[in-house]
Amino acid sequence: MYSSCRTSPAMPRTVHAAALVLAMVAFELSAVQCFQPSLVPVPSASMTGRTAVYVSPAGRIGPSLRGARTPLALRMQERQDDIQTEETRKTAKARSIAAANDALQLLLSRRSALGLTAAASAAALIPKKPAEAESVSAIEDAFGEGVRKAPGKLIVGKDGSVEKSPEDKRSYRTLTLPNGLRVLLASDPATNKASAALDVHVGHFSDPDAIAGMAHFCEHMLFLGTTKYPEEGYLEKFLSVHGGSSNAFTSNEDTNYHFSVNQDSLEPALDIFSQFFISPLFTAAATGRELNAIESEHSKNLQTDSWRSNQVLKLRGNQKHPYAKFGTGNKYTLEQNTKEMKIDLREELLAFHDKYYSANIMTLCVLGREDLDTLQQMVVSKFSAVRNTDRPTPEVEWQGKVAAFPPEAPETIYKLKPVKEARDIRMEWALPFKDAADRATRWATKPTTLVSSCIGHEGKGSLLSYLKYEKGWVNSLGCSIVEDTADMEVWGLRAGLTKEGEKHRDEVVEAIFAYIQMLKETGLPSYIGQEMVELNSLFWKFRESPRPQEFATDAAINMQSIVDPTKYISDPVRFASFSLEKSTEILNKFTPESCLITYTSPDTPGERREKWYGAMYSTEPVGERIERWRKPAKVAAFKVPEPNPFVPSDFSLKGEITEKPNDPITPPEVILDDERWKVYWKGDNRYGKPTAYAIFRFNLPNTFFGEGLNPRTSALCKLFRKSLGDALNEYSYPALEAGLIYDLSFTVKGPELTFNGYNDKLPDFLKTVARTIAGHVPSDQQKFERYKESVAIESKGFINDQPYRHASLFARTYQISPSYTPLEVLDELQSISLGDLQKFAKSVWKKAYVESLIQGNVEKSTALSMVRAVNDEIPFAELPQKERAQTKLVKVPVVQSGYGSLLNREEPNPANPNSAVILRCQSSDRDIKHQVAWEVLAAMMEQPFYNSLRTQQQLGYIVSSGTALDEGLRSLQFTVQSSVADTSYLTSAMLEFVEGFRETVEGVSDAEFGVFVEGLVRQRLEREKKLSNEVASHWSEIQGDTTVFDRLQREAAALRTLAKGDVLRVYQDCVAQGGTNRRVFTSEIRSAVPDKHRAKGPLLAYPGLRIVPEKPKEFQAENGYYDVPSAEQSKILSYKPII
Repeated sequence: MYSSCRTSPAMPRTVHAAALVLAMVAFELSAVQCFQPSLVPVPSASMTGRTAVYVSPAGRIGPSLRGARTPLALRMQERQDDIQTEETRKTAKARSIAAANDALQLLLSRRSALGLTAAASAAALIPKKPAEAESVSAIEDAFGEGVRKAPGKLIVGKDGSVEKSPEDKRSYRTLTLPNGLRVLLASDPATNKASAALDVHVGHFSDPDAIAGMAHFCEHMLFLGTTKYPEEGYLEKFLSVHGGSSNAFTSNEDTNYHFSVNQDSLEPALDIFSQFFISPLFTAAATGRELNAIESEHSKNLQTDSWRSNQVLKLRGNQKHPYAKFGTGNKYTLEQNTKEMKIDLREELLAFHDKYYSANIMTLCVLGREDLDTLQQMVVSKFSAVRNTDRPTPEVEWQGKVAAFPPEAPETIYKLKPVKEARDIRMEWALPFKDAADRATRWATKPTTLVSSCIGHEGKGSLLSYLKYEKGWVNSLGCSIVEDTADMEVWGLRAGLTKEGEKHRDEVVEAIFAYIQMLKETGLPSYIGQEMVELNSLFWKFRESPRPQEFATDAAINMQSIVDPTKYISDPVRFASFSLEKSTEILNKFTPESCLITYTSPDTPGERREKWYGAMYSTEPVGERIERWRKPAKVAAFKVPEPNPFVPSDFSLKGEITEKPNDPITPPEVILDDERWKVYWKGDNRYGKPTAYAIFRFNLPNTFFGEGLNPRTSALCKLFRKSLGDALNEYSYPALEAGLIYDLSFTVKGPELTFNGYNDKLPDFLKTVARTIAGHVPSDQQKFERYKESVAIESKGFINDQPYRHASLFARTYQISPSYTPLEVLDELQSISLGDLQKFAKSVWKKAYVESLIQGNVEKSTALSMVRAVNDEIPFAELPQKERAQTKLVKVPVVQSGYGSLLNREEPNPANPNSAVILRCQSSDRDIKHQVAWEVLAAMMEQPFYNSLRTQQQLGYIVSSGTALDEGLRSLQFTVQSSVADTSYLTSAMLEFVEGFRETVEGVSDAEFGVFVEGLVRQRLEREKKLSNEVASHWSEIQGDTTVFDRLQREAAALRTLAKGDVLRVYQDCVAQGGTNRRVFTSEIRSAVPDKHRAKGPLLAYPGLRIVPEKPKEFQAENGYYDVPSAEQSKILSYKPII
């Protein structure tokens, strides 16, 4: 189980929108919230870690078994729980396209990897040439029973022996250092980013019984100084000025550390990084101080359902197995309890590190632009000094000795009371490995994939179709491997219930067992297994190389489970064959007697309280229900999945590859431009993939969307989207399984329709979806009530979001028009009738102006035919430019000191002990040189702000700074969430930091200033390596009505013209006290939980303090809006970030 991580300067300097949004849609087929601020993924709250920003779409939900040990729904929920952004929805959608390709690849691999349905001295060690290296088979001989013994000499794998995708242009080499550290090197001459990750095969399963959270605490401490680099946070400081970021997390059995950096700074970064594992200081001062960070992190998780439910599940296991442990720890377990037991925490920390941090149970992956010999020299010289004790792998202490769960589960149902209004059924089966051979067989054949594919299917005759459409009892159903440890897997199924379904929970369980029984009687369909092999083969053949940090992190994790180094890359994702026998064996284990059943409902009477998170739950015996579930009634509607009609067969490339990876990217061309359409097209002359993207934005009237948009329209959009999803699901689900994705979302300006996947059957798929959308008018009252219930639950969930998200969204309602909260949507939802939704459905497509981008393996003629298909299926009248929807940015008033405009609200969740403050300084000059000067200032302040408020003052778990973007204007944003200080104290600390930074800005040397500038320049000049990223860049420009496709190059040129004085003027005029253009907006969310220990600060009585009006519209009317620049002005002046 992973646990969440603290926020750090790893935050991208421009807060990026969530690439995960579309991936989530692809996996869960769930609606993305309309019109709300975009989502930035951070580590799963099932991870224990140190930084709260980890943008890795494939990392934790990717096709790696080792990288995906927690429930999919839990991992995705937690990525949404740690959101931090102020991006507009339109930018979020554009940027989320960058993840569409990741989503597609994950979809094609998920069956094949996870079973998902809806992760001596350096001087003496001169590297041998590959030709002189030891045979790779010698590495296998180095593994004994439970011991990965160090070979005592350098072992170098043969170049070219590592299995990789045919499209993978990187070169690889494997090493085993004399100390036993296993290494994968990756040389990528085209990369501008280097990365490294080191995985230690020890996690919270190995925490001392008396000190819960020790592994997590050790992970935190490694960042706080080493003998060679004693300054706390030195790695982060170095990375912050060299275009990099760092992160770490602790899981059940592993602790993973990783970073990325500009490619020419890899060697010094590796030197700093290697010292974590050679000579960490663990100073007494840092040890005591970092306990506050652990406590803040735990406090942040207390009101998160996934944390709470997971800990309750642990109560059902064998309490002698490490699975039952409290993994993250808190200040009580690490400080108070140890003092009471007269345990010296620092001594125990040193002992833990000494016992488990041994090179023979470590794996390292390094990716850089250098050739393999140079990378090898770096690694050998820097990591050979890591101490080795030839210690056994930690699991030998429990593997085969104690079971995590009994073979037959106690016939007891756990009933859990959630924080959010959630109703669901969770059914989980522990699948222990018989022995090492059984685990190896399961790794190779992945038998749960076929089982999951059948049970979780969403086409005609499926379990979901019966429960959702025929009965109206569920909104969603998904299943997957939810835990994967050294001695077991846990396979889980989750059904999200409607209120009506809650009344029939036992019948839902019976239906699930009936479907399982049907599969047992008919047999698992072998053709589905063959399809899985075929689709996985396609995924592997056309797999795009992951981003450097994603690649290194996942590789280091996966290497822990793979004996053969040649399989380091392929084993986690390949599915070359399947075993019907093994899959049937797994299916036969799914019996009522061995099932762990949990009912979740807000109406659950809480009779017991879980110790660590305070989750309320009760239990009840299964009783006579067990007989019904053993012999469930047959359901005539159930059928096994049919062969998939969307499996592609034509992979021919439609264009010639003429561009090299580092060549400038050519822009798309306009192939249609009239009163109704503007269509951009670009064929694939760079990537050589048989995939394509087709995006259509319907810009609607400004009286309907844009300035006319209101919470009621937002509610109608959400209802329509859910209704359409139901109407298309049985058709689109097989397409989804075969790598064809569609998504209908609603932006502030109107609907956006997105398609992507293999181009073979994309045109026909697009035409059918467009026809369904145009003719869709909801008509079923019962289904309508289900949609209303679902939207209501989603809207109410806002109450339980993190306080800093509340601070962000409340501030947004004052600064962006239109903007509102989910609670306003909820208020309108109650009065909407089926007739209202029908009227909306008939009117939404009447009048529009459509902008489209079609890019990839598609010829111009095919692109135009796709446009004609949409035009024919969705007829609409012309919309003149002056009538088209637009948004407006509010002018934050100039207040030359203190808080500026102050918004102070009580935290909506009365049980959340955290307060939060977001302080934003708004720019008002669209000049591109002025805008990039803000970026440099943000880069300079990022790490010092974190170091001051997080590391030194220990004010909170979430601490970050960066730039946000609204309507082409940047803001410098500072964020702190805290359980130890009130809002006045936090704001005071933030303002003091900002004011104290004057000396740094004024005193920065030319060399230091040049490093910051050059880091930002390199970020902008990095070429796209994936089609999906290039599409996102182009669509961002089209969405912003700017179409400056070479904006990154322009920004790089502008950055190189900056002088220190330009940045100093921005600081003095717009940020510091007394600035003549200082537009500051402070959003405070104060906790309602009384705490006498919380540090309190006085309300700062700066002159000019403005308390904002209760109603945002009054603030907007009082201060006015920025003019919307013309298209030509936008092209010259405005800034639009491109990822």
